[in-house]
Amino acid sequence: MEDLPSKLSCFLCQAAIPAAIGLAVYILTSSSKKKKTKYVPKGKYEIHYFPGFSGRAEPILMLLEDAGIEYDFVRGGVGFVDEKNRFSNFARPCLKEGDFILGQTNAILQCLGRRHGYDVEDENEQAHVNQLCNNAADIWSDSYLGKMGNKRCGAASDGGKVFLESRLDQHLGMAERNLCGSAGPYFFADRVTYADFALFNALRVMRFMFKGFDEKLANYKSVCLFEQAMCARPNLAKFLKNADPLLYSAAGATSS
Repeated sequence: MEDLPSKLSCFLCQAAIPAAIGLAVYILTSSSKKKKTKYVPKGKYEIHYFPGFSGRAEPILMLLEDAGIEYDFVRGGVGFVDEKNRFSNFARPCLKEGDFILGQTNAILQCLGRRHGYDVEDENEQAHVNQLCNNAADIWSDSYLGKMGNKRCGAASDGGKVFLESRLDQHLGMAERNLCGSAGPYFFADRVTYADFALFNALRVMRFMFKGFDEKLANYKSVCLFEQAMCARPNLAKFLKNADPLLYSAAGATSS
């Protein structure tokens, strides 16, 4: 018959094995979930765009302003092409960080969003952030093309008549559906993502271009609350007070 000390020793060994395994698993999993280090830009960011207005560069500027990150807004020219860099882009806006050059509004927003905390962790939700950012780009393109046309690709304009009568409600309805299911004023509850800046800019552009936009917008409660929340962000509020004109005067509502 085993004595009591032997039984106690055996029991403690049996209990210690699962505990040790659990501790090892915890250490391994927690080490794989280390917090991301804060990204430090390699010199001051440069945002290159056309002179006189902010247009499609504005959501990029707003993200940087909201984050409190210093940058230079370089106004002038039609593109930033570096023959030594195969990824340099003729169209603006353009992000330059040292030797790194990146074009296209959404690509720049995604890059800065992931670097500076304006994205989400879940991979599926990251894909949705990208989708929402592209939705905003569609709004931008549709509204501008409807108002101004594009002679370079043979697109005529009716001053935005068809866009206002049919397409605008489709876009606002989609944004309403995206926002009304959120637990907060932004696409992802109280967390602002780079897609929020893209939509905010698209709304501002449509207000600039079209008379009666606010009357239409009033029918979409969640979109209105979203815009109010964006305007109330302290750094954005300061930026908007001194922001460049959104577009050139010919695109304005008084020219409709």
